[in-house]
Amino acid sequence: MRQQCLGYYHLMLAHDVVLQRHNYRPVIDYIHRGGGFIILDNSLIELGEPVSFEVMREAVSIVQPSCIVLPDKLGDKDATITMSRGASKLWNELHVPFMAVPQGQTLDELAECAQVLAAIQGVMYFGLPRFFTSTTGTRRNAVSLLRRFLPKIPIHLLGFSDNVIDDIYCARMEGVMGIDSAAPIRAGYHNIDFVSQYFDIKAPPPRGDFWETKALPSTLVLSNLEMVRRAVGDTDVSVFQR
Repeated sequence: MRQQCLGYYHLMLAHDVVLQRHNYRPVIDYIHRGGGFIILDNSLIELGEPVSFEVMREAVSIVQPSCIVLPDKLGDKDATITMSRGASKLWNELHVPFMAVPQGQTLDELAECAQVLAAIQGVMYFGLPRFFTSTTGTRRNAVSLLRRFLPKIPIHLLGFSDNVIDDIYCARMEGVMGIDSAAPIRAGYHNIDFVSQYFDIKAPPPRGDFWETKALPSTLVLSNLEMVRRAVGDTDVSVFQR
């Protein structure tokens, strides 16, 4: 059951890892034993600003992640470039690859931002936010654009959007390695069958007290996870959400 629930592909929040290190350690050990991939996020969305270098360094020592997410600002190309460059200068000494998150109000701005971020030392992955689904109705064009200009950089989809079908479609596109979302699990805890009720472009239920929930995964939670993982094919789904 643990393998079915956890999988080997995860996004974890730096501040939460440090606060709950004893709870994370067996999970992290399990993922590493399976040769998994761990994305360590900077907690900007949750805290309002990226964690300090000291917190990130401590989180890295606990997680030994596959990559670290550089800070970004939603829809703001210039601020994202400034924040990512600044953080990279400090975080380079951690010797962990970076995942940059290109931003912009248009696809042209996204492309410009991505090309600048790709030049930052240590950037090996892109994270594509769900912001582009809310502004353009899909992330497909954004994925295609990144693949056209920077085909050697794998893409991770940051979170499920309100368009689940589009999320699944994009997760199956060439060059996309995975998507992180707790939506199928949250749906299961709300007794919602993700297939019949939330696969038709409806928004998943809100986070609520998901982070504090201690309940064991129900049959429906596991069923939802299995369905989504099967739907995304060769990519994977993290049970943590940005």
